[in-house]
Amino acid sequence: MADTLEFRKSDNYRKLVQAHYNREADLLPNPANSNHAMRYISMVNSYFPDSYAKNQLLKEAVGYGLKPDKNLGEVYELYMTYQKDPNLLEEMEEKYAILKNLTPGKKSPEFDYENYNGGKTSLESLRGKYVYIDVWATWCGPCLREIPYLKEVEKDYRNKNIEFVAISIDEAKDYDKWRDMIEERELVGTHLYSGGDAWQSEFTQAYNVRGIPRFILIDPEGNIFDADTYRPSDPKLRGLFDEIL
Repeated sequence: MADTLEFRKSDNYRKLVQAHYNREADLLPNPANSNHAMRYISMVNSYFPDSYAKNQLLKEAVGYGLKPDKNLGEVYELYMTYQKDPNLLEEMEEKYAILKNLTPGKKSPEFDYENYNGGKTSLESLRGKYVYIDVWATWCGPCLREIPYLKEVEKDYRNKNIEFVAISIDEAKDYDKWRDMIEERELVGTHLYSGGDAWQSEFTQAYNVRGIPRFILIDPEGNIFDADTYRPSDPKLRGLFDEIL
């Protein structure tokens, strides 16, 4: 598919094309590279001539495929090689500058937030334990769907060397709703309120949180283990916990 009017004018059509190539990257038989973003970028570069469509499809890798993991540098270099739009190149440079500080082993950004049970809780006060963080909000449907799974995981690993921390990014107007939901749903673990700044809180900004729920795992020394780790509903989370705890 070359650059088309439909791709430029229709959000739905553009999303359909993006979804198609994301799916194709997942379905490649015996892929040479296990990283989805790198497979996706290579596929788009192979199938499309230089065009608006190609540039926008490559941008998809920035929004959904760029993760602060061991492949970050390689994904960044591959993207910068094939992307031709100067504005999108600049956008990638800005995102990479943030994400390269969130790779495993880097010191985690700190927090010191109001605790539902009173007082404040800081990340520093949790040193010596793994910390599994759920960034969520009461208005977030996908966040609420994770709650039953999270409660089961918490129950099964509560006696291990791990602290489960939920950080709400609810706005100030929903503060009472946050407190009520913790009580009504009998939520366990450590529940913190980020102060009402929603997406602009220092912690969410430092972790480049652009969508929730977002799950983060920090090691006992306060370093990043995984800045974008498995959800409670993903069986891989239990496999990870069984390996490290």
